Amino acid sequence: GFVALVSDISSRKQAEAEKQQLLEQLRTERELLEAVLQQMPAGVMVAEAPSGKITLSNEQIQEIWTNPPTLEHFGHLSQYQGFHRDGRPYQIHEWPLVRSVQRGEVVTGEEIRFIRSDGTLGIMLVNAAPIRDRHNQIKAGVVTFYDISDRQQMEAALRDREHRFSTLFNGMEDWVLVYHLSPEGTPSQLIEVNEQACHKLGYSREELLQMSVTEIIDSTSVTPLMTLEKLKSEKHVVIESVHRTKNGQCIPVEVSATLFTLNGLPTVQSICRDMTERKRAEAEREQLWEWERQARAQAEDANRIKDEFLAVLSHELRSPLNPILGWARLLRSRQFDPATTDKALEIIERNTKLQAQLIEDLLDVSRILQGKMLLNVTALSMALPLEGALETVRLAAEAKAIALETHLEAGEVLGDPMRLQQAMWNLLSNAIKFTPSGGRIEVRLQTIGDELQIQVKDSGKGIAPSFVPHVFEYFRQEDGSTTRQFGGLGLGLAIVRHLVELHGGRVYAESAGEGLGATFTVRLPRLLAHPPANPAGVGRAVPLSNSCENLAPLAGLRVLVVDDEPDMRDLLWVVLQQWGAEVQVAASAREALRLLSRLPIDLLISDIGMPEMDGYQLMRQLRFAKRSLWESRLPEPGSQVKAIALTAYAGEWNQQQALAAGFHKHLAKPVTPEVLLEAIATLLED
Repeated sequence: GFVALVSDISSRKQAEAEKQQLLEQLRTERELLEAVLQQMPAGVMVAEAPSGKITLSNEQIQEIWTNPPTLEHFGHLSQYQGFHRDGRPYQIHEWPLVRSVQRGEVVTGEEIRFIRSDGTLGIMLVNAAPIRDRHNQIKAGVVTFYDISDRQQMEAALRDREHRFSTLFNGMEDWVLVYHLSPEGTPSQLIEVNEQACHKLGYSREELLQMSVTEIIDSTSVTPLMTLEKLKSEKHVVIESVHRTKNGQCIPVEVSATLFTLNGLPTVQSICRDMTERKRAEAEREQLWEWERQARAQAEDANRIKDEFLAVLSHELRSPLNPILGWARLLRSRQFDPATTDKALEIIERNTKLQAQLIEDLLDVSRILQGKMLLNVTALSMALPLEGALETVRLAAEAKAIALETHLEAGEVLGDPMRLQQAMWNLLSNAIKFTPSGGRIEVRLQTIGDELQIQVKDSGKGIAPSFVPHVFEYFRQEDGSTTRQFGGLGLGLAIVRHLVELHGGRVYAESAGEGLGATFTVRLPRLLAHPPANPAGVGRAVPLSNSCENLAPLAGLRVLVVDDEPDMRDLLWVVLQQWGAEVQVAASAREALRLLSRLPIDLLISDIGMPEMDGYQLMRQLRFAKRSLWESRLPEPGSQVKAIALTAYAGEWNQQQALAAGFHKHLAKPVTPEVLLEAIATLLED
C-alpha cells in the first residue's frame, strides 16, 4: 500500500511567479537605467557602501578618465591624481564619492584638476550624493563627472579676448559711444562707452549710461536723426558734428558711425575723434592764406602805385619844362613888346618854382625814408609859421576867389619854424587846390588842454570814405583823374604827417564824403612858457599829473645829454632847461666820459647809434668798471645814477639790449617832451 500526501502549492507558485515578474521588472529597469546612463553626457558611477566597490558606470567615464576606475574599495583611488584649485593633491577621504558614501555629504559643482592616463591635464566638474534606503541608511553613492577642460579653455580665451578688447577699447585716443535704436528708429539710451568718452565729455561711466546720445550732440550741429537716415541706406557714414561736455564746452568731432545688429536690436557704434587741433590748424591755414592774399594784393597795389607814380613823376617834371624851354627859345629868337616879355618871364619863373618844389618834395621824401630829416628846434609862437604859410598862399586863393577865414589864438611850441611853415603851406595848398572857385577855407588855431590844435577846413571836393585811411600815404592819390585835373605827386600830405610826427604831434583827416569838403586837424604839444622855480627840492622830479601846478619839475636835477646829432642835443637842452634842470651836453661817448671825470650828475640821457663808441659800450664801461669815474661822481654815498636810452632804434629787441647794457629806461625817437618828463619822473621816484 502507499500513502499519498497531497499539498496545495498554489500560493508558492504564485509567489515564484511574482518573484520572477519582479526580477524581470528589475532587469528591465536596470537595462533602462543603463541605457539612460549611456546616453548621458556626464560620466556616472555608482559605488556601494561602505566598501566603495563600483557597481555601475557608463562609457563617458572612459572618455573623461581614459583609464576609468575599477574600484573594489576606496583604497584603489590612490592610483588616480586629482588636484584642488590651489594645487593641493586630493587625499582619498577628500574625493567627493568617498565623502558621499562615508559621510553622507552632497557635493555640488566641485572642480577637480586631474591627470589622465596619457599624461594630459583635464578639469572636471563633479557632483556626488548618497543613496539611502527607507531606513535612511546609506546603501550606495552616485557621482557624476563633467569634463569642462574645453569649456575652461574657451572661457580663458574669451576672458583674454575680452581683456584685449577692453584694453584696446579703453586705450583708444578716440571716444566710442554705442546705443540701440528704438522700434521707431530713434536713438535710445547709451549701452556702452569707453574711458576716453568719460574723460573727454566730463561724465562718469554711470552718468553716460543713463543718457541718450541726443543729450551729448550739440543742437546746432548735425542731428542724430539725419545721421540715422544716411546709416539706414549706407550702413557706415563719416560726418562732422559737435559734442557738448558736462561743463558746456563744445568740441568739434569727426564721427565714424556704423549700423549693426546686437542681440536682435539695431545698434549704432560711433567712433568720435576730437578735431579741435585740426580745426585750429585749418583756421590758422585759412588765416595764413588770407594774409598771403592780402600781402600779394598789397604788393600788387604798391607796384601799381609805383608805376602810376613814375608816370605822374615823368608828367609833372616834363610839364613845366615845356613852357620854360618854349618861351626861352622864343625870347632868344625874336623881339617881343614889354608886356609879352614880362608875361613870358613870369611863366618861366612860375614853372621854375613849380619844378623846384617838385624836386624839393622828392628830396624831403628821400630824407624822410632814410631818417635824415633834421629839425632846427626853437621855442616859437605857432601863429608865426601859420601866418607865413597863409601869406604865401593868399595870392593863389585870391586867384580862385576863395575866402580865407582865420581864427588864431596865442600858443607856443618847440619846433623848427621852417618845417612847421612847410607843413602848414602843404595843408593850405592842398585845400586851395581842391576847393572850387568862390569856395571858402577856414583856418583855426586854438589851445586844447596841453596841446595846440590847427584846423584847415575847406568847402572842396571832399574825400571818399574808403580813401580817408590812405590820404597820408606816400604816392597816393584818389584816382588818376585827380592828377590830371589838379597835378602834383601825392607827396604833400605824407610830408605833412612826417613833419608833424617829428614835432611829437599827430594829424588826421575828416570828410563827410565826396563834394562835402574836408577838415585836416594837427595836434602839437604846447610849450609851457616862463616856468617858475620848483619848490619840491633839488634833484627830484614830480609826477606828470602835477606838471601844470609845478612848472619846474626838474629844478636842480643834474643831467648829462649824450647825442652825436646837434639838433637833438639842442632840443633836449632847451626842454630840460625849461623844466629847471642843470644840463650838460656831450657830442660823443668819449666826451661824456671826460665830463663825468669832473662833474657829478643825477641823470644820464644817451643816444645809442653814435660813432666810435655807441651808447651800449658807454653804459657797460660805466656800469662794470671796478673803480669807475661813474661811481666816484655820485651825488651822495649809496645813491645810483639813473640812465635813459633815447634812440631811433625802436624795436623790442633794441629795448632788451638797452636794459641788458645797464640803462633803466628805453625811449624811442621821436619822443614828446611830456613823455620824456613822465619817464624821468617815474624813474627818479623809483
